Amino acid sequence: MQKRDYQSAEAALRDFDQAIRLQPNHAKGYTSRAQAHFSRGEYDQVIQDCGQALRLGPDAEAYYWRGWCYLRRGEYWGAMPDFDQAIRLAPNMAGAYRGRGYIYAVRHQYDLAIQAYDRALRINPDASDYQSRGWVYYQKGEYISALGDYVQATRRQPSILLRWPWTWLVALALLAYLFLRRQSAKLAEINRPRDDEALTPPAVSGEDQRELVVAETFVHWHDAKLARALLESANIPAYLADEHSQAADGGAGALGGMRLFVPAPFLEQARALLHTRVSDQDLAAQAAEDPS
Repeated sequence: MQKRDYQSAEAALRDFDQAIRLQPNHAKGYTSRAQAHFSRGEYDQVIQDCGQALRLGPDAEAYYWRGWCYLRRGEYWGAMPDFDQAIRLAPNMAGAYRGRGYIYAVRHQYDLAIQAYDRALRINPDASDYQSRGWVYYQKGEYISALGDYVQATRRQPSILLRWPWTWLVALALLAYLFLRRQSAKLAEINRPRDDEALTPPAVSGEDQRELVVAETFVHWHDAKLARALLESANIPAYLADEHSQAADGGAGALGGMRLFVPAPFLEQARALLHTRVSDQDLAAQAAEDPS
């Protein structure tokens, strides 16, 4: 508290003391003096004055200030019932909902905290409540909602940006990460062969229009092309499923791998030839002769 504010509160206390001497049964004098004590951090005096006001009758302000006094001292067991009583007597007391939200957040009851701050913001859209609810959203991992509340808080009170700069930086970094991950997933979905395409055998025509069977599967498109060249050098018709889409995908196999088909009558001969060890030089030479 600045010196000028402290002196102002001290002057207010003298006035409230005089008012209480003149009207000792007037609750407002005690709650007003409690507020002045609260601004000076004199919490024992706050509790005494609020207790005296409540002995004169139910008073929402007395419950409110005593609740915040307990909260500042970390005595949440006493603060929450006082906030509940203040809300019962004055349902539109935004500060009491704010106190509830703070206690719920400290207890990691984030959903209840958000509900309390929602109610406070409906009554009075305050920058500090947007900031506090943004912090709760941040703790829950709901970064977009948190960033939205930080924006609202900054619009109403630009100095908040200087008080909590790290929350902006973390939230923006996480938003960038989520955006990049979403874009990567979209690209993967666009480039992924459809299931019906990946499982469709190659189309053939003419005298090779016979039942096709899988002779071998390969992980890489390059290996599959070499194997096809080997079979064709032995006059065995060979076909690669979805050859063009596989090549465009960087050579990675589709579902079940890159499949090499041959007509059923050639299956045993093809497998025997494929399982025979052939040098890489020979395979490369045969692939070079492959006009495709």
